[in-house]
Parts: sequence; C-alpha cells; structure tokens
Amino acid sequence: MRQTSSGLNPSASGDHSAISIKGRADGIAIEMGPGDWETLLGQLDARLEQAANFFRGGEVALHVGARQLDERDVDAVRKVLQKYALRLNLVRTASERTFEAVVNLGYSAALEGAEQQDHVEAVVAESNIGGQRFFIFRGNLRSGQVLRKTESIIVIGDVNPGAQVVSAGDILVWGRLRGMAHAGAEGNLNAIVCAMSLEPTQLRVASYIAASAEQARPTREPSKSAEIAFIQDNVLTVRPWNEAKRGFRSVFLG
Repeated sequence: MRQTSSGLNPSASGDHSAISIKGRADGIAIEMGPGDWETLLGQLDARLEQAANFFRGGEVALHVGARQLDERDVDAVRKVLQKYALRLNLVRTASERTFEAVVNLGYSAALEGAEQQDHVEAVVAESNIGGQRFFIFRGNLRSGQVLRKTESIIVIGDVNPGAQVVSAGDILVWGRLRGMAHAGAEGNLNAIVCAMSLEPTQLRVASYIAASAEQARPTREPSKSAEIAFIQDNVLTVRPWNEAKRGFRSVFLG
C-alpha cells in the first residue's frame, strides 16, 4: 500500500470508510468508526488481509471512542488481529464499561474524555467544592493502563508502576500510588494529589513536576500516613495529610 507523510494511506471507500488504519513509527493505529461491531470486524479482517505482509508483527493501538464493548467483543477483535500476527497493545476508549472489559482481559487501556451515556452518571459524584465533580474508579490500575478525565478522579484501589492517572482537577487514591499522577493537567495550580501511600514514579501538578515524592518532601522521609501534594510558593511539595488539615495551607479551599 502507498506510504504517505501522515502514515499509511487507508485508501478506504464504501463500507471500509468506517475504519481508519495508519502506520506509525511506534506501531499501528486503528480507529473503529460507527456501525455494527461484528460487521466492522469483518471489514477490518478484509482490510488487514489486503495488506497482511505490510502489517504483520506490528503492535496495535485500537481507538473505539465511546462504543460500549464487553469482554467478548474485545476478545473478538484480538482474534482478528492475531490472525495477521498483530498484537493488541492498547485500547483507547471513552467508555468506562469498555475500559473495565479491557482491563479484565489483562490488556492496556486508556480511558479518555467523558462518556455521554446516562449510566456513567452513576460513577460521577458531586462534591461541595464549587460544584466540582469526581469520577470514581474502583479497582487497581496496572502497568500500561491510563485513566484520563477532565473531572477530578478518585481511585479506590492501587495505581501500580507503569500506570498513569491524569485529571484536569484533583486526584485522590484510596490505596498505594506507585505510578504517574498528573493533577491540574489543564493548568489548575490549585489541584492536589493525595494518596494513602504516596510513592509515584512521577508526580505532576499543572506544569510542576517531581521525579518522585521524595524530591517534593522537605524532610525526604515518607510519612506513615496519607500524604498530599500541591503547589506552595511556586514549588511542588508533599506534606502529611494531617499537617495539611491543621491549616498550614488551605489546600481544600482551592
């Protein structure tokens, strides 16, 4: 197939226009458009067969948008890819249901954007801080998994090394934070990161970055209780939760 400066030319027409396939330096990006899932899988099979030698052995980042898939649906697309020696490396989705299905099968997933289906409201909670909303995720995030939301995020579980949590608001982890956390991702300097055990591989608030929590701790010694990270005097700092509560900074008022 013809190679272009923007990657592989999909050269799709007719029914195939719902599927976009692009070759990139780090693998293959496949975007599944609207339509019946089984029909799309048949079209994907046909597209890959046409260029089997070109794609063979590649790693695939699959974009499915807000489409809701269960484990059987995800496994079905994996089998199509496997037929052409392709490996499912990452699924990007705006659906919590799809995200959980991918995670349950042991694959890497990125939950991005806001899903519009009504049932998502069941896991979005109102706070008493200026109408701020929280997205609640229950479970552990493994290496390669990315949770990205505009709402503040509450993780009830662990964020393991190699996992990422990114929010335009606050990030609270009711567990161990050992992956990467980026609060205030759209520039909110009042955002915070809090965890029962704060051990991130990288910590970010707005544009401020610390390679680890140790770098942001004044004492360089971890607390035995929950900790909170925030911007103070243009420095990303980490303090014990109880110390923050005693009012040395009103981090809870934004």
